[in-house]
Amino acid sequence: MHITEVVEYVKGMLTGYAIDLEIDDQQIQNIIKNSVISILNQYVPQVKIRTISQANFDNITWTVELPEQQVVNILHVSTKPFPLYPLTLANQQSLITAQEFVLNRIIDSYSYIYDVRFSFIPPNKLQLYSQPMSDIVVMYSCSYKDDLSDVPNSLEYLVKALALANVKIAIGNIRTKYQSFDTPFGSITLAYDIKQEGMDELRTIIEELKVSPPPIPVMVV
Repeated sequence: MHITEVVEYVKGMLTGYAIDLEIDDQQIQNIIKNSVISILNQYVPQVKIRTISQANFDNITWTVELPEQQVVNILHVSTKPFPLYPLTLANQQSLITAQEFVLNRIIDSYSYIYDVRFSFIPPNKLQLYSQPMSDIVVMYSCSYKDDLSDVPNSLEYLVKALALANVKIAIGNIRTKYQSFDTPFGSITLAYDIKQEGMDELRTIIEELKVSPPPIPVMVV
């Protein structure tokens, strides 16, 4: 999926609202980057599991930088691989899914045996409380890319619904400045509040995410 596809979807759905008169492609992309990705990061985080060599840690501060620049949170650090994937896939990039309670169960089962005390230093630094004596396995969440290229296809429907609702709100904010306007085809009168419609749709989506979130994308890297 790419952000341009979502923009075209939103424009297609809003053709009847004369969207070209009020908002352009770049503005829609900005809405997606600022609002949609933020909601995805909160309710359907992109989780990665990465093994970091002991030699990569600083010998004095016991810190290491994760390769991603937009790390949202570090969920758990262990000295053993999480039993979430076969050992044969440990060094491959594979996409699997796991509900949030599964992630919590995995973390809880390892917390008293293999866990490592750590701190997260934004935007992407991991600091251990003691010198690592072996390789470290880190489970962390990171932000989706601005162009949506790393969002799995299983979340396409959610991204489009969030984008449509947020764009409706943005258009509604513009329309509150006037009730009618002139076009080359004559005067257009706004018949209903599109902002409220978008807010209602967004509220429904958020409530559904809280009650029954989709599978969390987990990437072994």
